[in-house]
Amino acid sequence: MKHVVCKQTDVQPGGKLLINVNRVPVIVARNSSEEWTAFYGRCPHRGADLNRSFLTYETASDEPGKYEICNENEMIRCPWHGFEFDTKSGCTVFNSKLKMKTYKVFVEEENVVVEL
Repeated sequence: MKHVVCKQTDVQPGGKLLINVNRVPVIVARNSSEEWTAFYGRCPHRGADLNRSFLTYETASDEPGKYEICNENEMIRCPWHGFEFDTKSGCTVFNSKLKMKTYKVFVEEENVVVEL
């Protein structure tokens, strides 16, 4: 079922917003490239409130001591144990069995719509 959760102007690039949809905590996020993601607002590890966290990035390296920032504002780090999740796929960087719930998100005119 689709739900209008906010206006595009409610979330700035690099920001996020917690919305309760039928008692389900959903976070909508907008990365630096203006892409939208939506995911369950609790960490699948121990249930930490992901809205208390911040959007972050991954690093990549081809050689020791040289790092490149990639996927800026597309990762979220759990505030309790530091698990990092990709906000698009829900996958975590270090544990292939642990995955957070993600939702389809659409932009319709000025509205952000999430499908649960």
